[in-house]
Amino acid sequence: RARVAERGYADEGRERPVNVQRLLRGLFAVADLPSGGSAPPLPRDVWLPDIQVMVARDSAGSDAGFLLAAKGGHNAESHNHNDVGSFIVYLDGRPLLVDAGVEIYTAKTFGPDRYSIWTMRSVYHTLLPLIDGHEQRAGLEFAARDVRQSCDDGAARLELDVAGAWPPEAGIRLWRREVVLERGARVAVTDRYDLSRAPGQIEMSILTPCSVDAGATGVVRLGERAMAGDRPTASGTLTYDPAALSVVAEEIPLADERMRSTWGERLTRVVFRSASPAPAGMFRFEVGR
Repeated sequence: RARVAERGYADEGRERPVNVQRLLRGLFAVADLPSGGSAPPLPRDVWLPDIQVMVARDSAGSDAGFLLAAKGGHNAESHNHNDVGSFIVYLDGRPLLVDAGVEIYTAKTFGPDRYSIWTMRSVYHTLLPLIDGHEQRAGLEFAARDVRQSCDDGAARLELDVAGAWPPEAGIRLWRREVVLERGARVAVTDRYDLSRAPGQIEMSILTPCSVDAGATGVVRLGERAMAGDRPTASGTLTYDPAALSVVAEEIPLADERMRSTWGERLTRVVFRSASPAPAGMFRFEVGR
């Protein structure tokens, strides 16, 4: 057994033993893989504690209903995006709230300007706050804290404090996020925050491949739209508190061939803004049909 550095989370710290025998067994089992079943397993609940990733469905073995994938982790992961606390939602096997992914690799993708690429920035990941211009930073020290996952027949839940993913100048003492899949009903997101000062503005956003209608007070309607290859998106709603947040939708045209092959010609970013918010408070969002 050898030891190698790993940038995950483990009880032994950030170095874990590597079982060479297990690796070799896996290598020589490749020839047997085609004899296995080809259908996706679709487990109801998955929790990967070393990387703090949760995946949950309404029910096992089916893509009907909601799928929630949420993460904690840190911002020095392999192929990292600055996305501690982000999540995505699918409905009936189709995308609703998404992570844009990555464009075709260039030298910039792995160079010093990596985090100037929009797809890598926290402000383009689901409901991660921009506080007076401060967004998440890259590095092992920018990480989730006090992460807890739980699930039962009624719900799956990820709770975490994401404050540590921002630099000190953002003034975040606590940003406690709870993301819950209420099976068969909705995905609910509750953020409780405590800042060291009253901010001028807090901004959060989602990315969606759906059509967007933000005209109704307190509800963003996400409609079915054809993506690349005429594959349809999901449709659903995102509710928010209109007394606390204003909303605006902006299209993101996609010129990159890799992204167009997935999402089509565009994604839409829906931005929620809180002007002159209190230094401590709460935001709540619900994703439903």
